[in-house]
Amino acid sequence: MKTISNIAYSNDKKNKTRSILIMIAICLSTMLLTMISTIGNGIIRLQRENAAETYGSNYGIFLSVNEKQLQELKRHSEIDRIGIMCTAGVLKGNEKGGFVCADDTVIDMLPFNREYNLEEGSYPKGAKEIAAGKTFFQSQGYSNVQIGDTVTLNYRSGMQTEYEPQEFVVSGILFDREEYTIDASYVVFCSSAFYNSQFAENEQTYHVYFTLSDTVNVSMNNIDSVLGELADSCEIDKKNMIVNDYYLSWTLEPSYEMIAVCGILILGIVLFSVVVIYNIFQVGIAQKIQEYGKIKALGATKKQMKQLIFREGMFLALFAIPIGLLFGFLLAKGSFRWLIEQGNMVSSGIKNNQVPLFSITMILISAFVSLLTVMLALRKPMKIVSGISPIEATRYSENSTKKNHGMRKGRQNVTVFSMAMANVTGNKKRTIGTILTMGLSCVLFVAISNYVGNIDTEYEARRGLNHGQFELKLDYALEWDEAYPENNLDSILRNNPLNESLLENIKRISGVTEVQTREVAVANINGVKQTVSIVNKEDFEKMRQEGDLGAMDYDEAVKNGDVFFGWSMWMESDGYSLDSPISFELDNGTEKLLYDGNIAGAFLSADSYLVMPEEVYHAMQPSEPAYGYVWIDCDEKDVESVEQNVRNLISDTSYIGLKTYHDELQTAEFSSRMMKLGCYLFMAIVGLIGFMNLANTMIINITTKRQKYGVLQAVGMTNKQLNISMQLQGLIFTIGTILVALMVGLPIGRMLFSYAKQNGRKKIIPCASSVGPGAANMVTACATATVNNIPLLVFPADTFASRQPDPVLQQLEQSNSLSTTTNDAFKPVCKYWDRVTRPEHIMTALINAMRVLTDPAETGACCIGLCQDVEGESFDFPEYFFEKRVHRITRPVAVEEEIEDIANVIANAKKPLVIVGGGVRYSEAGEEVEKFCEEFKIPFGETQGGKSACRSSHPYCMGGIGVTGTYASNVLAKDADVVIAIGSRMSDFATGSKRQFANPDVKFVSINNSRYHAYKLDSVKAVGDAKVTVKALAEKLRAMNYVSSYNGEIEEAKAVWDKEMKRLAEYKYDETFEPMIKNMDPRTIPEFVELTKGKITQTAALATIRDVIDEDATIITAGGSLPSCMQRVWTTDKRGGYHAEYGYSCMGYEVAAALGVKLAEPDNEVYAVVGDASFQMLHSEIMTMMQEKQKANILVFDNCGFGCINNLQMNHGIGSLATEFRYREGNKPCGDLIPVDYAKVAEGYGLKSYTCKTIEELRAALEDAKKQNVACLFDLKVIPKTMTDGYESWWNVGIATTSEKESVRKACEGVMEGRKEARAY
Repeated sequence: MKTISNIAYSNDKKNKTRSILIMIAICLSTMLLTMISTIGNGIIRLQRENAAETYGSNYGIFLSVNEKQLQELKRHSEIDRIGIMCTAGVLKGNEKGGFVCADDTVIDMLPFNREYNLEEGSYPKGAKEIAAGKTFFQSQGYSNVQIGDTVTLNYRSGMQTEYEPQEFVVSGILFDREEYTIDASYVVFCSSAFYNSQFAENEQTYHVYFTLSDTVNVSMNNIDSVLGELADSCEIDKKNMIVNDYYLSWTLEPSYEMIAVCGILILGIVLFSVVVIYNIFQVGIAQKIQEYGKIKALGATKKQMKQLIFREGMFLALFAIPIGLLFGFLLAKGSFRWLIEQGNMVSSGIKNNQVPLFSITMILISAFVSLLTVMLALRKPMKIVSGISPIEATRYSENSTKKNHGMRKGRQNVTVFSMAMANVTGNKKRTIGTILTMGLSCVLFVAISNYVGNIDTEYEARRGLNHGQFELKLDYALEWDEAYPENNLDSILRNNPLNESLLENIKRISGVTEVQTREVAVANINGVKQTVSIVNKEDFEKMRQEGDLGAMDYDEAVKNGDVFFGWSMWMESDGYSLDSPISFELDNGTEKLLYDGNIAGAFLSADSYLVMPEEVYHAMQPSEPAYGYVWIDCDEKDVESVEQNVRNLISDTSYIGLKTYHDELQTAEFSSRMMKLGCYLFMAIVGLIGFMNLANTMIINITTKRQKYGVLQAVGMTNKQLNISMQLQGLIFTIGTILVALMVGLPIGRMLFSYAKQNGRKKIIPCASSVGPGAANMVTACATATVNNIPLLVFPADTFASRQPDPVLQQLEQSNSLSTTTNDAFKPVCKYWDRVTRPEHIMTALINAMRVLTDPAETGACCIGLCQDVEGESFDFPEYFFEKRVHRITRPVAVEEEIEDIANVIANAKKPLVIVGGGVRYSEAGEEVEKFCEEFKIPFGETQGGKSACRSSHPYCMGGIGVTGTYASNVLAKDADVVIAIGSRMSDFATGSKRQFANPDVKFVSINNSRYHAYKLDSVKAVGDAKVTVKALAEKLRAMNYVSSYNGEIEEAKAVWDKEMKRLAEYKYDETFEPMIKNMDPRTIPEFVELTKGKITQTAALATIRDVIDEDATIITAGGSLPSCMQRVWTTDKRGGYHAEYGYSCMGYEVAAALGVKLAEPDNEVYAVVGDASFQMLHSEIMTMMQEKQKANILVFDNCGFGCINNLQMNHGIGSLATEFRYREGNKPCGDLIPVDYAKVAEGYGLKSYTCKTIEELRAALEDAKKQNVACLFDLKVIPKTMTDGYESWWNVGIATTSEKESVRKACEGVMEGRKEARAY
């Protein structure tokens, strides 16, 4: 054995290059292992230390323990440490403070408080000694108190005794609090001797703080039961037991996230190191193969040969591992200290404290893992050496086995490239291993750099400050402070520092544009006070995250009067569960209210114990608001002045903390820089290990083919050619590495990035296609996007710029111009069009496309055609082109003069009417418009694009307006003297083909960010963003004391329409049935009912859907009669809950839109209402729904035809012209109706399908679909001619003025009469 060790040591000594490389690899891996384990352990220690400082280093407290119980506790072996505190009575003038005696142990176990610590002197020991802060002594009339001074204080031992003067000797001076209020409280320590002198033995009670010994098997799952048994054994009432849950959660439970991160990093390092060390050993084996063969020939066994290699590796490891441990610990210590000092961990809740990092356990673990890594790396070399044949070793070359196969192949032409390829392919396993090792290191680099490089610091900053530029928050104790009750939230709310007066002063600050608030209150739950946040729906949605429990449905909670737990952990530990009842007293500082309801859900982590919807809170009718948060917004140019003014306002007010967006942004940016630095340093070391592996592979190739290279040089190959061969070999490895990195790293990086963002930014999704029909298929999409002002970016491929080959596949050949391609069809339907014929063109094209895509006034489709040969062409782009750009979507307010113009027009209006267009929705101005209409008593109607921008339940909402409008909107529109169009294109459907507004003196006012649309109907215009312009207009009208002159007309029109809505919802097929649309083929309805057995009417179906689906669901509709019905009868209070494409009236839009909306709102149900003809036109995205596992609900209204167009034909005297699905008879499709089973179509795709022939079947199907996880399709057999019609509307359509048919001539007369009544402009 000694001989084997000597040989192993001699081999290591002789082969210095190999030994140094192996030692470097082991040292680097050990260093990384030590750094990761040490820093991870340091963070866990730091978290625990901060938990001790914040919550106290005790397991809990037993309150009011008597002497007998105390002695019993001390006898229990489970108890490790005990600290005792006693309340010694009351000092006059400090009634809200504390006069206590405490031993040294309890002071260490309490949460960190500056006022408990001595500034000078000692804690009281003698009977008459006390210790307190100088501020306390000053409040008692003693200034400049020194140690040893005697003070006289009025003292009483209990509430039933009188104050008596007592003399005390000052033994210690405590630190003072940084700030005291007028009604302050102080902590004063006395001695246990004084306490014993004032209380009889049977009156003495103690508050006992304790910890358990390590021998006790305790965890967060059983801590309550363990301490409960301990209390029972000592005859202590469990009501007097308080468990320190927050401290124990850090102490008893490991930091699983940190352990997982460290474990993954360590595993990666081990894998890299194993491959590298193994490759280096292979080099040594190749160089010493003959020597190993001789040792084997001398009689060494396989076991001894394995031991030889093992000891060679272990000798090197014994030298390298201690060096790696030392350098790793020093680097970890320096890095950790620097990070803490820089405050980089503040965002994780970790304070700027230093903790001892050295841990013998972590050092031993790192050393063990390093040894394990070396042993794993040695397994293959040990096997290779033990299997060496002495004979083969004497004539060893890498390809000897191949040479023994016999036949010579004759002379071969040896080139530089063939040599490089021979080296790469000679040992495929080694080549694959090298590429994978380097590739995986590059994967880590690409993935991590992609992630950290895309960290959005603005988004991270906004997570810390919900709204605006500044946050004012009540600064109260997170844990209920019995010693200083003035720090508790209920005490602060009584003083109400964030009051209405302060808010009014803030609003008057020059530059302040918006002030938002959130109320808070205190819940008394089973005698324990907890904080309650009272939130609106917007804040509620921002608080949600992955891991929340329950449906987390805000609207449903409002409807049922429910609340939410702030932390799911609290809910479980406090014995509550989802849907369980909860009752408590709610204190808002002014009054106490009683709440009785249920728990609707639980957040993973919110900032309060309970979260209550503001509607539920206001339903309890609090008399005054209790604000806990105030958010202030202003323009960026005013930030500095507004901050100074806000600070001045709160300078004399206690318990208000100020947080600024600027500070949050700086913190996020600093954290981002530190994360990038750490990631790149880590990757540099991993990259070095990967490079070493490449170098080792090439060294092996050189070593094993040394003889061959010598022969080649002898026959004339130059050193330059050999060098080129090596360079080509390295290049091949590099290309393979890059391919692995790109294939694996980019998707991982993008996945991490997308997950981190979680819809934190507005998105523009580009679409690419082939040159011919693929491009043509996108033309309709571009037209739809442009008409609706929706940003869409398309990249259709184009013909070759070189025109070789010509023509290419799918090329459209025009004999008048070879430059004309399919992509020229995009020009009239896009807001920007370009064709890239050189690589450098893409820079200008993309910048201009983004200019259009991010301009709210001019946005639409952008088309950039990419010539196919140019797509793959290389170009040396300047680096600055790839710098990050931020495209701001601005909200410009209209100029002052324009606002005054429209204000003057409206001020003279008696019966104004607002039209809510799509611009209100996209500028998020719905709430502002509602306030505007409510304040000035102006009713509003909605266009298809504007519907759901405002709440349907708003008292001034009249519903849809125009051709497919409601009676309420259209009857008021007839008499309106001023029409205020906000964000509307004023299409013919909105204006009733310019006939809707019949008042001869009517004037039009337009607020639109598009100058083009603002000029329509010769309007008095204000060109600007809807939200800010409406707000500015309201200020003008308010100054004029304007209110409309409506006198019951609004309420009367709404009442008539509500009655009609009820009739439409109850409309059914029975013996009294009459079709809504009178003009029809008399065969149609009886034949349809007989064929399909369907008895559903269209209006009743829509009413049923509205009644059953969730309040937060989104409904989708497009071309046909369904949007007409839905604009009239559909109601929703969810902003954006109605998704209609009626700008281009694009049939076939609905199914694809359902998928798009589901991707945008993955947590909400989506319902697409589609006619049977539209469904036939396009439903290919059903396959994509199944592929992406996205659930959407498709409701197919099957009425056997194009119902809308059939109505249009019949009403204009043409008759039914191929708009019903009928078999052909003779020369016309006028035979029987064609039945289609759309449920079977859905089943073919794998959807859950339902066939609904009655309203009851539809209701049951909708309820069942809510339980499904797969997309659902409903085949509704809807009776034709049961859609809505009329309601004071008219539509100008083209009609023949000369016809043989009397019905057409009569219809023409009606059209001409309408045209006479319509406005000429």
